[in-house]
Amino acid sequence: MCSARGFSRVRHRDGSCPPPCVLCEGAEGGHEDHRRQEAADRQPGCRTRRHRTGHHPGQRFLRGEGGQGDGPQAILEEPAQQTNHNCTSPGASLPLPSSQTKEKKLVLEIVRRGVLWKAGKGQTVTGEQLKAVIAPMEALGFKIRREIEAIEIPEPSSVRPPSRDLLTALDRLDLHPALQDDITEMFRDGHLNEAVRKALERFEKLIQDTIDDHRTSGRDLMARAFGGDPPPIPLNGLKTANDRSEQEGFRFLTMGAMSGMRNLYSHGDVPQMSATDAIERLAFVSLLFKRVGRAMSDQGSGAS
Repeated sequence: MCSARGFSRVRHRDGSCPPPCVLCEGAEGGHEDHRRQEAADRQPGCRTRRHRTGHHPGQRFLRGEGGQGDGPQAILEEPAQQTNHNCTSPGASLPLPSSQTKEKKLVLEIVRRGVLWKAGKGQTVTGEQLKAVIAPMEALGFKIRREIEAIEIPEPSSVRPPSRDLLTALDRLDLHPALQDDITEMFRDGHLNEAVRKALERFEKLIQDTIDDHRTSGRDLMARAFGGDPPPIPLNGLKTANDRSEQEGFRFLTMGAMSGMRNLYSHGDVPQMSATDAIERLAFVSLLFKRVGRAMSDQGSGAS
């Protein structure tokens, strides 16, 4: 290895020793002054030296044997680890995406988000609808056919928030207070089966608390609470045929609500009901709550 004039680990292509350094040849102070100047010229944050000649890393140019530039220039390649140098200094000029590239990315992002938004609303975007975007975009200079055709179309969600009219209809109903919190929020968010199921479970809990029986549930709980002679929860004085008919009918209503609705919607594989069906079921559960509440109030006041 040649160490003349401060050079190390550098050879000409023909294997000969390199000529004197072009930067410090003949200068006062010699090679050490040149090396100090190299350090001063180094860009902040850049590990690789920048010569005063303006040559940046990757290749180093030396004069020929004559020292005046009359000989062939010898190109000495830097070590391999410098050829892939990434200068991170603030003054370095890095390639930036063109404005058209940015606009293309923005268009594609809008299309992708639109597809996801439609799926979240329970609507399907077809391949033909996506392809209809290509022609007008290419007319504006955006070559996006390949990217558009590569967009994956997700399955539409079964959770569909109700329309504004149906939300207004629910707000106009005088639902029992037990249903006017998280249950109505579930309805607004489109979780219709979950809203009805939770409303029925809340009614079931009310009956368990009322008769102090937390071991029995569902259909059997309702049969016990509203059946018997006298029933644990009498709806009226049970003095007339109409009174007894109401009691029996209410017992069957609550038993059917547990078997036909609560149990059904406890399974996640049941298709999502419509918003209109959900409103009707919530109104029915509200009726059950109110009738039991009125019966308990009558018992407390001693009314028949």
